[in-house]
Amino acid sequence: MRGRVAVTFICVLTMLTAGCTGRDKSAASPPSPAPSSAPASSAPATTPAPARTPEDVVPALVNPAGSPPCGLFTYVREQSYQKVTYLGLAVAVAPRGTFEEVRVAYQIEGETTRHSATFKNALLNHGESASVGTAATYLRADVGILRIDTILYDKVAAFLAGPRTITVTVDSQSDIRESNENNNVMRLRVTPPRNKPTIDIADNRCTVL
Repeated sequence: MRGRVAVTFICVLTMLTAGCTGRDKSAASPPSPAPSSAPASSAPATTPAPARTPEDVVPALVNPAGSPPCGLFTYVREQSYQKVTYLGLAVAVAPRGTFEEVRVAYQIEGETTRHSATFKNALLNHGESASVGTAATYLRADVGILRIDTILYDKVAAFLAGPRTITVTVDSQSDIRESNENNNVMRLRVTPPRNKPTIDIADNRCTVL
């Protein structure tokens, strides 16, 4: 009896220390912590693009030597067996100071229509043009019908009665950020010839105001 009690006592002591049921010691040990995942690497910070330096777009004369920078001219079209003579306006002005697309507006004093064109890389990109020989390209526009056969239209003929001011504005819609917005306008004074049935651009006197 004493032997059984001693065995039981030893077993209790064993259970308190290492366990007496035959279970694996590893089952009683606490689970090892799961490996922590590495923090996600953040994307490299992007460097903002540097601000563009404002440009300075200005109107510049592009007429060849010996030709006026502006003028009125006539040209004829045959329409329904009639000879129709038109009066046209020509201006040799282009934007300088940028290679971007630039809108240009031009108008002669007394005319209600404001004509427009666009330049790209300092060359005419869209708009009507007239040439004097092979040396220059002028912006051009129709002022109106001057004559049909021998019938003169006084409203258009009035543009030939004396000097008129032509206003040219580059970057006319303020599309381009500029360092100076106060130098986009050029004004010219055109004096057409008097009493000539046909007029060429070279027949005019034109000065910058």
